[in-house]
Amino acid sequence: MGRALICVVFFAMWLALLLYTQGGSISVVAGTSRDIFIPLVESREDSHESPNLLQSYAKMDSADASTPEMLPQSSEVLVPVVPVAPAPVASKPMKPRGPEALPAQPARPAKPGKSRLAYARFPKTGSRYAISHFRRAVQELAVIPEHQAVKAVGVAANEFLLGSVRNPCTSYLSLWAFQSEAQRRAGVMADLRKRDPEAFLRLRGQNAADGFTGPEDVRRFRNWIRFMSHPEYPKVKLGLLSGRFHGKYLSRDPDMDMRDNAFLVRGLSGEAAAETAEAIRAASVSELADCWLHTESLESDIKRCLRNFEGLGGKARAFSLVQWSRLGADNGQHGTSKHGGCEIFFDEATATWAQAKLVYELDGPLFEKFGYDTCCGHAIPPASTVSCFCFLLQWWGWCRLATEVCGQRFPQCHTVPTLGSSIPSVRFPACISPGTMSQQTSVSAFLISRIQELGVQHVFGIPGDYVLPFFDELIKEGSPVKHVGTCNELNAAYLADGYSRVKGFGVAAVTYGPGAFNAVNAVAGAYDAHVPLLLISGAPQTARYRQGNKLLLHHAVGSDLDATIRVFTPITAAAARIDAVEEAIPTVDWLLRVALDQKRPVYLEIPFDMQKAQIQVPDPLNYQPPCSDEQALHRVVEQVARVVNSAGKVGVLVGVFIDREGLQQVAEDMLSATKLPFATTFDQKAGYLEYLPNCLGFYQGGISAQAVRDATEGADILLTLGMPRTEFTLGFLTHDFKEDRMIELGYDAVNLQGEVVHGVYLRQLLPLLAQKIIPRAEELVEDSFPFTYTKHRAGPEDRPLTVDFMYPELAHFVQEGDIVTGNTGGYINLSRMRMKKGNTTAGPTNWASLGNVFPISVGMAFAAPERRIVCLEGDGSFQMTGMELGTVLRHNLNFLLIILNNAGYTAERAIHPERDDSYNDIQVWNYHLLPEALGGRPGSNGVDVLTESQFTEALAAYEFGKGLHVVNARLDKMDIPSFFREMSDMLRH
Repeated sequence: MGRALICVVFFAMWLALLLYTQGGSISVVAGTSRDIFIPLVESREDSHESPNLLQSYAKMDSADASTPEMLPQSSEVLVPVVPVAPAPVASKPMKPRGPEALPAQPARPAKPGKSRLAYARFPKTGSRYAISHFRRAVQELAVIPEHQAVKAVGVAANEFLLGSVRNPCTSYLSLWAFQSEAQRRAGVMADLRKRDPEAFLRLRGQNAADGFTGPEDVRRFRNWIRFMSHPEYPKVKLGLLSGRFHGKYLSRDPDMDMRDNAFLVRGLSGEAAAETAEAIRAASVSELADCWLHTESLESDIKRCLRNFEGLGGKARAFSLVQWSRLGADNGQHGTSKHGGCEIFFDEATATWAQAKLVYELDGPLFEKFGYDTCCGHAIPPASTVSCFCFLLQWWGWCRLATEVCGQRFPQCHTVPTLGSSIPSVRFPACISPGTMSQQTSVSAFLISRIQELGVQHVFGIPGDYVLPFFDELIKEGSPVKHVGTCNELNAAYLADGYSRVKGFGVAAVTYGPGAFNAVNAVAGAYDAHVPLLLISGAPQTARYRQGNKLLLHHAVGSDLDATIRVFTPITAAAARIDAVEEAIPTVDWLLRVALDQKRPVYLEIPFDMQKAQIQVPDPLNYQPPCSDEQALHRVVEQVARVVNSAGKVGVLVGVFIDREGLQQVAEDMLSATKLPFATTFDQKAGYLEYLPNCLGFYQGGISAQAVRDATEGADILLTLGMPRTEFTLGFLTHDFKEDRMIELGYDAVNLQGEVVHGVYLRQLLPLLAQKIIPRAEELVEDSFPFTYTKHRAGPEDRPLTVDFMYPELAHFVQEGDIVTGNTGGYINLSRMRMKKGNTTAGPTNWASLGNVFPISVGMAFAAPERRIVCLEGDGSFQMTGMELGTVLRHNLNFLLIILNNAGYTAERAIHPERDDSYNDIQVWNYHLLPEALGGRPGSNGVDVLTESQFTEALAAYEFGKGLHVVNARLDKMDIPSFFREMSDMLRH
């Protein structure tokens, strides 16, 4: 009897508690996928009905989500339409109240026996109290949790663990790229391996029957897309990505902390964008903004937060102002969530060109796999979404599909061939094909064929045990690409850099760990100089990544097998590892496209077993450079031409992207025809243009000749062609640009006197603009703005050799078509030397790493063996990488190396000229003896030069440019021209 009474009492207490807390199912928030997608739906003004999927699919909450009968069998997903209240009007945005706004000494909550707060009394069941209010609020506001939308397309939660996929046909879908995200972010895989081993195995393709790899998964994916783009489904206004939505009672404050990710979807501009971004940034303690709720007014506070976020969303654009995925790390919290870095793309207001490029870099393989031809289905998006979607198609080079979907607005993509490059001007297919031919090939052979299709004939590098299968394939008889061994991996990457500057793309191959780490400095320099190249690294077998590095493998950084790929992430446009055979083709093609699109290096890691793995021979690589927004392109052309043609005085500065885009001939024809006065700049000095009579000289901010500054900075309009604003180019920021008089034609954007237009590529813009600019009637008098070193001086004498004698002699010696390079001091001096038609130059650029230009010049010699190489190298710089002189001898390259032998680092000496700093001194080598010491070769020689006449004779001996010729030019250690001293003065911090 007593036992029964106790049971009755406990049952009564439980019932009272349940009624008190208004309990609800916690699965709405927690769910199997651990994530909630909460789009706030906007009802149509012209209709009294719109779908309320929260009600329509409520019965599915407890049903088996994978039941096939719940999914229509037709190609369309029918969405029930039920009455729903109109969406609330957005309230005025309110700055979220973060922890910093809490009182310093918050009052403690009342004692549990007296408190009316569910959380204070019942911490465990209090969550039901909060969730019940949350469910009621989101239902009244027509909010749809993601797990219910997932069930609507017949996908079980555990099969949809990795999230849904966003697409440009609707204004909002959540995104996490299952396979492509994991294959590039080793940290994601490592975390997933610990949290959910089964999902990890599915993602790795170990159990294809359960993973996102088969036809059934493709069907589910397409159903999801059709579901979210159904014409009866109202346009989404706002979404909250709830990576950690939970009710958390703060022990010192009766508030519930709802730390949630606010996603804003509308457009902002100007001050409103900055204010909104700053408010969110200030309130952020995790990835995004916080929303603070009081438990005593929970339901109204939830609505208030949703409406406040909606209000912000009603004004929002310009997501580049807030680096959402980085805020957590900046604030000491954990890194990117599974939605981090993705939620800013592919919505109606923010699908701009720059953002489209970013999302493409992040998720290229995923969308290539499924193809955009399936994403829209039968639905017709809103007009503005159609426009941005069409632009996306055009940007990716899918001109045919853009024409089919968008009409005849984009009949074709106009491209300009890259000079000196054999990169084909064709496009990728809408989906990457795994291969249509029956024959098999290895991943290594496939990779070699791919780089050969880009015009690459040489791969530079050093083998190691982790990368031997690739090198074995590389040296096979009949291989279309030759291996060039180098003295170290650093030089291998430098040679690939130089090769790319001439051919359009370069490749280096190294072993895992030390080999790759040795190439880091060269890759960073290529990144700074906008040089596209591929660094291939071997790696341990894939099984080691699944098992973990418990045995401390050789070449690994402790037990961290992912350390190498993480090192390359910030200094490349993309870094990836091939973890499964099916990833080989899309990963390689994606990396190559990113490198070419962005003009940056990329890093590819191939595990040992993957190098030998067999795949079907794929279709040839089709590459189409990015296409401009057609409307924006023509508007910019007309506007720039109008401003330039109406301006009284116009100056032009030519930058590095003219070379990187292969537009040398276009720029030369344009400047020759229009007679616009122009100057060359420091980064990739356009020496091939300096023969033109309208060349002003060399511009470098406050270091420039006054006449050059007057003609450029003092012009009514200053037009820059592909010129990034680097510190070296701007004379260490001593420039005096009038922003309202500037027109900057960048790589993929244009600055029109303060108005920035994205999605307009220099490759398409410059040829059209050249046809619109009216030629100038006046011409400059030749040498009215002379270079410092331009004319051949009087005959040499037996005086000690000086810089002021050397460079006029070189200006006379250099022939049309020569490649002229220099490192630091050498390049600073030759930048004031007037070049000839067809000359190509290379220097340290803004990265300014000592030792880089000599091996870069060797790479250029491999790319253009028919051209003379004239390299001016400081002795300190040469001692860092000079052993590559043996490679020049081994391959019998034509190379004139002039070593400026001043017994140390003269550029650094000039920074502190009053000191005699011994740390700038080095051991003096007999550089002229190196050809013989390194093995010699018929036709190679060296000469020791101390006087003017000896220097003239040394140049004459190399007139025909055959073989290796080393000139040991002995100079005084403080022989520095005046403009060099000015640069050094500005380097004093």
